[in-house]
Amino acid sequence: MKRVQYPAALQELIAQLRQMPGIGPRSAERIALWMVQARNQQPETIAAAITSTRNAVWPCALCGFFAVSNLCEICTDDSRAKDLLCVVEQPTDILPWKNERLPWALSFVGWTDLPLDRVAPEDLRIAALIEAGRERAA
Repeated sequence: MKRVQYPAALQELIAQLRQMPGIGPRSAERIALWMVQARNQQPETIAAAITSTRNAVWPCALCGFFAVSNLCEICTDDSRAKDLLCVVEQPTDILPWKNERLPWALSFVGWTDLPLDRVAPEDLRIAALIEAGRERAA
C-alpha cells in the first residue's frame, strides 16, 4: 500500500515554516494545517502583515535598531546620554535597557561572540561602529 502524504503545496508550506526560529516540525505542521483549514481571512491578514512589515521596517542607518525611516526612534531622541555607548548583539537586546529606564545611551547593534556564532571578524560592523562614533562625537 502506498504511503499517504500531504499535497506538495502543503509540504512546501510546512518546510518553509520550519525555517522560522522556534518553529519545529510539529509546530510547522500545525500552523500550516490551520492556515489551510481556516475559514476566515486570518491567514491572508497575517500574510499581508508580514509583507507590509518587510516593506516598511529596516535597520537604522546609524545604530542598526528597527526603523521606519533612515534613523530609528532611539537615534532621533535628543534626550539620550551622548557620552555612553551600548553595544549589543541583536536589535531586541536594546529593549530591556530602554524599558528599564536606565541611563539611555547611544546604541549600536551588531556585536556577537565570534567563535561561538561562527562569525568572522569581517562580518562585524566595526567600520559602521567607528563611523557612528565619529558622527556622534561631532
